[in-house]
Amino acid sequence: MYYTVPGENRVEIDTKSDFYSLGMVLLCLWMGEKEFKEREFELMKRKRTGDLPFPADLSGRTLQLIKALTAPQPEKRCGFTEIVRWARGEDVFSDFVGQESKRRFSIIFNAGKNQIAHSPEQLADFMRQDQNLAIKYLYTCKLTKWLNDNQRPELVSEIEDIVEKRYPKDQTAGLYAACYTLNVDMPYYDVKGRPRTTAEEIAQSLIENFNTYQTTLANANDPCFSFLMRTI
Repeated sequence: MYYTVPGENRVEIDTKSDFYSLGMVLLCLWMGEKEFKEREFELMKRKRTGDLPFPADLSGRTLQLIKALTAPQPEKRCGFTEIVRWARGEDVFSDFVGQESKRRFSIIFNAGKNQIAHSPEQLADFMRQDQNLAIKYLYTCKLTKWLNDNQRPELVSEIEDIVEKRYPKDQTAGLYAACYTLNVDMPYYDVKGRPRTTAEEIAQSLIENFNTYQTTLANANDPCFSFLMRTI
């Protein structure tokens, strides 16, 4: 499922589908299979819009190629001829990438690690992975400034509500609420760091780690509750 074209009702598989799979294979090779599998649920959702989590350390030309291969619309997807021209050094995909850049989202989360978020969803992922740094950004208003700079006022309003009204003191709870605001499809990560996306998976984690959850769920602001409340 990682490499298939977006859409649930795929009847005909053609060369355009093969080139899409090639783009996903290249993305997997760059990200690593482990991370690719862990983000399967997120990838399934983002395939439909073409807003894939492209790594920040991709070179410009490689990014152009993968974007052209994974265009959700088959008629916009590149093929063999374009790939050959790209390999020869031609600027084949400038028009395509230029159109995409009009709605570009760019936030430098951690310059030392070359972590640059190109979407709110990718920003949420960076925040979840480095929670101490994310909390500093969140509760010093840096995050809302960056979102304003990227012309996302609807997110600014929600983040301000989280910081100022909902969780002014419980900063960990505020962090997870912010992450779920930035990425409504972000899974819940259980106490062992495994992504859980369904009630059944969460229930299994609760059973397997009962003693731990008996303590953590005494906190009404635990991330598990934040995830479940989001689905109500």
